[in-house]
Amino acid sequence: MKNILSLTLLLFIIFLSGCKDDEDLVDTSSPLLTASKMNFLSDDLFYADFKKLFVDSSDDEFIKKKYELVRQISDSKDSTISTLALIQYENNKTLLLQLKHDTDTDKYLIRNVIELPEEIASFFEEEL
Repeated sequence: MKNILSLTLLLFIIFLSGCKDDEDLVDTSSPLLTASKMNFLSDDLFYADFKKLFVDSSDDEFIKKKYELVRQISDSKDSTISTLALIQYENNKTLLLQLKHDTDTDKYLIRNVIELPEEIASFFEEEL
């Protein structure tokens, strides 16, 4: 069921893309759209659009490295996209929130809250 919903969403995004200017092809108005586009744009033909998903301060080598990472991992094209938020506190505690988009109200609601162990929290701190 998730695969059908994901495919339907992706086809809808592609359809809407045909109705926009070239400048608006990469819609990043929500975390779900951005993540879905990243998966879709990992094909060789879409590298220029893939680059548009990153903040302007990202250098080309960084983007190319991430592009290759996504291409290697996303071979199967089956994926589940979760919207997560990481909250790091001054007391060295870190929470990971799993959010759910309520399409009726267009709000993101909390689905789960997890306290991360220190070694996982430090991994995120080093990588982000």
